[in-house]
Amino acid sequence: MAEGEDMAKGDPTKEPASLSSDQNTFPIFETKKSEQEVSSSIPGFPPLFQFAKLQTEASSWTANASDNSAIPTYEFEEKQPMIQTELSTTKEVSWEENSVTINLSATNGADSSILGESSGLGSVSNMQEKEMVEAEDNEMDKEEEKVGEEATANDEPDEEEAESDPYFYTKRDEFTSEIYKIELQNLPKKCGYKQFKKMIANRLNVRPVKVKLPPGASHAYVTFRNEEERRLAIRSLSGHKWKGKVLSAKTAQPLPDPLALQRAEGMARKRMIQDAARANVDAKRIKLDGDEVDELAISVRLNHVVTPLWDQPYSKQMETKKSNMVEILGKLTRKLKAIMVLKNNWVEEESAKRNGICCELLDCVESPVLDGYRNKCEFTIAEGPDRAKTVGFRLGSYKEGYSGVVEPSECIHISDKAKVISKAFQTYVRQSPLPVYDLCFHTGYWQTLTVRSSMYGETMAVLQFSPQKMTKDEIEAEKNRICEYFKSGEGKDVKLTSLYLQINHTRAVGGNAEAPFVHIMGEEHIYEELCGLKFRISPDSFFQVNTKATEKLFNLLKDWCGDHLDETVVLDICCGTGALGLCLAQSVKRVIGVEIIENAVEDAKANAQLNGVTNAQFVCGKAEDIIVDVFKNMPRKTKIIGIMDPPRAGLHQSVLHAIRKSRRMDKLIYVSCNPSAAFVNFLDLCRPTSKRIKTAPFRLVKAVPVDLFPHTKHCELLLLFERDMTSVDAAKFYKWYY
Repeated sequence: MAEGEDMAKGDPTKEPASLSSDQNTFPIFETKKSEQEVSSSIPGFPPLFQFAKLQTEASSWTANASDNSAIPTYEFEEKQPMIQTELSTTKEVSWEENSVTINLSATNGADSSILGESSGLGSVSNMQEKEMVEAEDNEMDKEEEKVGEEATANDEPDEEEAESDPYFYTKRDEFTSEIYKIELQNLPKKCGYKQFKKMIANRLNVRPVKVKLPPGASHAYVTFRNEEERRLAIRSLSGHKWKGKVLSAKTAQPLPDPLALQRAEGMARKRMIQDAARANVDAKRIKLDGDEVDELAISVRLNHVVTPLWDQPYSKQMETKKSNMVEILGKLTRKLKAIMVLKNNWVEEESAKRNGICCELLDCVESPVLDGYRNKCEFTIAEGPDRAKTVGFRLGSYKEGYSGVVEPSECIHISDKAKVISKAFQTYVRQSPLPVYDLCFHTGYWQTLTVRSSMYGETMAVLQFSPQKMTKDEIEAEKNRICEYFKSGEGKDVKLTSLYLQINHTRAVGGNAEAPFVHIMGEEHIYEELCGLKFRISPDSFFQVNTKATEKLFNLLKDWCGDHLDETVVLDICCGTGALGLCLAQSVKRVIGVEIIENAVEDAKANAQLNGVTNAQFVCGKAEDIIVDVFKNMPRKTKIIGIMDPPRAGLHQSVLHAIRKSRRMDKLIYVSCNPSAAFVNFLDLCRPTSKRIKTAPFRLVKAVPVDLFPHTKHCELLLLFERDMTSVDAAKFYKWYY
């Protein structure tokens, strides 16, 4: 048993190593008569006071001593007895328990024997002393066991403390690379992310988990999988010379959890308000009034988050969106001017005519439907402002420190049908004993709800569920309960057409989770009508969220393709479920769709068959590879028009290079749902011929914003690019080209 454990159990045979004011330990006292050592670990009172107490009860005792200066003096008060004793030690002990204070001081070491002989304390029987010591020992054991239990309980943080600790996530059993992070300093000024990552890989032969290189900074952060890899990185990178700089490496602290930081600030503010309310009666009333105001304004706050332009007239919304597009195109024009080689190029000519932008910008195309237009809604399942399970939208982001969810009942861009379905799921989740998923601790079960609807009145719901450690039988039982709820229970009134459960074993939440879909109830697909065609919708199908506005977009795109398209082939890059290509198929000779997602290609083929379209072909694979194969097998005189509606971030550079190498593609129509994110794509398409890109570029002819997202700041931007053959002549100005 360890020394600390012996002391905790009150073992009188153990001698304390040191004496402090916060320990129940006291020096050992010797008596000449018995020559026995009395342990100092007796609780309640020290040994001297025990003897003095017995002496006080025997009132007949009177101390006679020849040298009063050497005899201990005792002073007792009725409420707070005090003993002052002069001993040989220079230590001073101040000890309080049960309203008793003892001060020990001494002058002569040899006179300690008087305590045993001259004071008369030796008359107390050893038996009585032993019984009292044993009784006090037992009492101390109970007290220290109780204190130990309380200390053990205090070692485990309660739920409130864990949620407010910004570093608590590093103490959990789950893996996080933030524990094994290093900071590299003295990096060269011109250091690219790819170069930096390659240097680390070559130097360590270990693949890091995360690499963070702040732009323009002379330091970077790298995380690893274990402590061994981190130590290896510090040893290998410290002193390493790279690009004329000697690097230094050291351990780095993990990043604080932003949500926990916000919770900690909120708890501190809550305590401050509570303290003020206790001190001031009026403060309580003010606090209640403030809560009522927040509760009334929470729907307004949510609208400002999800639809920031909701309180503006629609005409002003159109002006705002067009001005945003002018800003983006102006930035593109300035970038192109900086990289153009020849003077008096098309960028300078067009920008001089069009107020600083390099193309014609048409007025924003308005959406025919302003309210309840979304046919796909992704709701989050989490705690609401009242801590209840809620299905809705987040009022803030995790990075901002608040991830609470508010019901979408007042959101004007959500259809009434989607609101009813989300409310029904909220009722089921609240009845369920399973908690909602927690982004901070990665615990809980209910994650997201996706609701899809169509012009035919059909609805599909996809419930994302984290099974944690549930068995297959438990998952199956929960699936049956959900099915029963919407078949014959309270949820039957919503009349779902299709119901899926997405069992997500990963930490990714929402659309980022690549988890399988399990069909629970109803039809496997729903159907949507667009431009007179019928399209099959699967749980993970991409389809524009505003069907009526999409019809306007497709009709405009068809007009831009031009007339006399009987001999024209349309190459639909990132075709998805084939909606755009199939809408053009009846006007062109042939449509070739390219998509890397296999399930989307299967839906596109099914849609072509559903509508009797025979001149459309859909291929699964990388666009850069398929584009090359298509042009190899195509007759030379065939006219080819490229159309593409890529993801928000745009296309990879390899795809753009393949497009530029396809000389017979004279026209390219780009549909961008996030022009700011796809800005580099526009720049690369128009970039002049160079050592890296030797093919003829495109020039931007015109652009038009199409409002698919009323009441928000977003809109689709339709851009028309045409091949700039005059730039090929610029090759003679590049000596290295030949």
